[in-house]
Amino acid sequence: MTFGIKIATRVMLLGLVPLGLLVVVLLASFYAANEKDQLFNRLYSEHLVILADVMHTQKILQQQGLAELQQYRTGWASAEATHTKVTTLLQQAELHWQQFQAQRVVDSEETAAAFTELDQTFARALKHYQDWIGYVGTDALLVRILNESTISNEVKQQIQPFTDLADQFIQQQIATAAKVRDQATALTQLMLQVYVLGGLLLALLILGLIWRTRRAVNLPLRQLRDLLLRLEQDADL
Repeated sequence: MTFGIKIATRVMLLGLVPLGLLVVVLLASFYAANEKDQLFNRLYSEHLVILADVMHTQKILQQQGLAELQQYRTGWASAEATHTKVTTLLQQAELHWQQFQAQRVVDSEETAAAFTELDQTFARALKHYQDWIGYVGTDALLVRILNESTISNEVKQQIQPFTDLADQFIQQQIATAAKVRDQATALTQLMLQVYVLGGLLLALLILGLIWRTRRAVNLPLRQLRDLLLRLEQDADL
């Protein structure tokens, strides 16, 4: 491979080849770091941030709102206080949901359909809460005159579908985030393999250049030595 290459060129290659491969390694490292940054940004912005708003909304509709209504039904809170607290909670839920809508990424028709279903079930749950805290007469809320079985049935029909869909969405996002994490791990392993293989190839290449350069230097020296020995022998004759 290096036949016909001058010794000076071979010596230069011994310096330039490692330097060139070092540049390649630095470029590969930059590429890998950039790719991992993009993966982690995608993991954070598309799959983790939006979960906070969904989980806050789910908590309000599934726990906090029902807890306030239960306190009112058992006589521990007034109608006015309950109406104010639940209205505030619903406003918070709407705000979280608007933030979720602004941040979520729609990348397919299937995803768009899933988000539409989530929006519709959220709107129904919100509307039902507003019906519950509507005044019946002047001093009572609608939820006060409903019996326990009716409320349980309405929760199952109007609130539970949203919480179930929210749970499914959360689990789906966690699973997708795990895939993105696995992609980052696979990229790290790939770059490690490339570095190891590149290091071995570099070592072999340098050893080959050293061997060829040493051989190219030693061969003329041996020939010169043999010539001098012959001249010495001829001179003795």
